[in-house]
Amino acid sequence: MRPAPTLDKIDHAHVYVKDRALSEKWYADVLGFKPVKKYAVWAVDGGPLVIQNGGVHLALFESCDKVSGMVAFLTDKSGLMQWQNHLLDHAVEFTKEDHDLALSVYFADPDGNRYEITTYDVDE
Repeated sequence: MRPAPTLDKIDHAHVYVKDRALSEKWYADVLGFKPVKKYAVWAVDGGPLVIQNGGVHLALFESCDKVSGMVAFLTDKSGLMQWQNHLLDHAVEFTKEDHDLALSVYFADPDGNRYEITTYDVDE
């Protein structure tokens, strides 16, 4: 049996929200995501609104039934400190976790979708 081919990166994550317009604003204000104009045609008839921050894409689907898993974003140690301050500025509650090999903060959007921002840039 052949081994699985290598994957390059996560392309996007599906995120289920109750009110896509309100969520679009929250993701823009808190996490800096903006709609991707190229994919705006998909945001009709139950299709996703694709938003982007740098090389990270999320597909926002409007649904009251479905729940997303957790999405983890990568940053460096300085970025993690900046993100903690940014989340505090936006009154977003978060928890911190030291995983020995990584440091992470965990938080949720208004619909309960969970997120992690992590760094492997830790002191030995």
